[in-house]
Amino acid sequence: LISKGHPLGATGIAQCAELVWHLRGWANNRAAPNTKYCLQHNLGLGGAVVVTVYRRADGKAAPELDNATVGKSNGLGYNPAVEAKGFTKDQAAAVRSKTASSDWALSDTQEKVLQAQL
Repeated sequence: LISKGHPLGATGIAQCAELVWHLRGWANNRAAPNTKYCLQHNLGLGGAVVVTVYRRADGKAAPELDNATVGKSNGLGYNPAVEAKGFTKDQAAAVRSKTASSDWALSDTQEKVLQAQL
């Protein structure tokens, strides 16, 4: 859990991202062929349990894609399911809310990311 950034609460979103990558065909180095459904379960404090079933909106099995195809389709130029890279302030600004952005909340984001990579 610590590797996900928090000893208790960060695993749910990491699991969600992993399963979405599988259904998109991005997790090409560890995917089961013809994946149509993914199951996520997470246990929390006090006996809280969340179980989620994912499927593609089109109902099809996950495609088999290579890293170059994934990089072209996502606009990043690489496959984030198999390779981790940092980001620039310009890249972050391009996806940030144009109407509800907080410069204060985001003031040291890039420094935090750089520290996490070390």
